[in-house]
Amino acid sequence: MPEGHPAPEFWAFAETVWAHPPLRRRLLQWQDHHDADVILVLFAAWHPGPLTSDELARLRTRARDWSARATTRIRRLRRHLHTPERHALYRALLDLELSAERLGALHLLQECPPPIAVAGPHRRACADTIEARLGHLQPELPPDERASGSAELAAVPDPT
Repeated sequence: MPEGHPAPEFWAFAETVWAHPPLRRRLLQWQDHHDADVILVLFAAWHPGPLTSDELARLRTRARDWSARATTRIRRLRRHLHTPERHALYRALLDLELSAERLGALHLLQECPPPIAVAGPHRRACADTIEARLGHLQPELPPDERASGSAELAAVPDPT
């Protein structure tokens, strides 16, 4: 990956979010009950620059396409095969799903790279911006969930 590429910064943020169990549970609940794309939600919370309505629409389309072609299929298979006697296969599919999530994040970064001038760990979106973005990207989320989840995402400390 070229030096200065934003993928490591995005993934560090995603891992920091995932390290917070209440927020991880919320994101999984959004995924399972509201068909939310967790990588897209994390991208909306992380992206340090402005995103236009057209860019948000492109991001949503790109994420849904990738998820339908790869990530969701792998996740469905992994969950279907989750039994004690298939633990090794389950772990392999979990690793494959994580790889698909990483590729999905790269697709989003290609679609809307952060502006060079504002990229960095201390320039993430505020709660109101995250909430507005989620309104475009994940309209299936109930408004109260978007508001409280956006506040939690904005409060995540910068990766160390």
